[in-house]
Amino acid sequence: AFQAAILTDDNDLKTISSSIPLDGSPITDIEIYGNRAYVSTWFGITVVDISDPADIKQTNYIESLEIVNGLAIDGNILAAAESILGINFYNITNPDAPKLITQLPAASWGTNEVLRVWLREKFCYAAVLFKPSMDVTAPSIQGGLRVIDIEQPTNPRVIDRTWDTPFEDITGLDVIAYDGYVYLAEDTDLGIYRHGPI
Repeated sequence: AFQAAILTDDNDLKTISSSIPLDGSPITDIEIYGNRAYVSTWFGITVVDISDPADIKQTNYIESLEIVNGLAIDGNILAAAESILGINFYNITNPDAPKLITQLPAASWGTNEVLRVWLREKFCYAAVLFKPSMDVTAPSIQGGLRVIDIEQPTNPRVIDRTWDTPFEDITGLDVIAYDGYVYLAEDTDLGIYRHGPI
């Protein structure tokens, strides 16, 4: 369920709306764009009108074939980390009717599960899960960070990654790009990478 609350001047958290049911699965992420909240779950993305926090309403639902692990918004682009399916990019010029621009399938760029995404300056940064091979003759699927050029949203291209050797087993758990740096939660470490304008 999704619910709005307010933090009063005396630091008391007060519920200001009743909760609205989603699709019955756990919420994995929330992104705000204007007066809309995009709420991801194991089964899809719910668009919620939050223009009146006391009377929130669901305006749309996008079903997914896989767990939607995380969301990111920049301008009118919404990116959804859809686990082993990869990343879906939506145009949210009409915030109540996200339109699928394209999907970047995980298998097409040697990736296992996409856990989180972040959008900044025409780039998408993806935190990716490491998956060891169950076949001793086959390489593992590498995790870590992927940098994706989305200047042309209909044709996203993976342009960089963090791993250099086929046996490096980094798992990217979360990612944020800020002020020319990309911060990647890597298992028990914090990876800091230089990328993009400062």
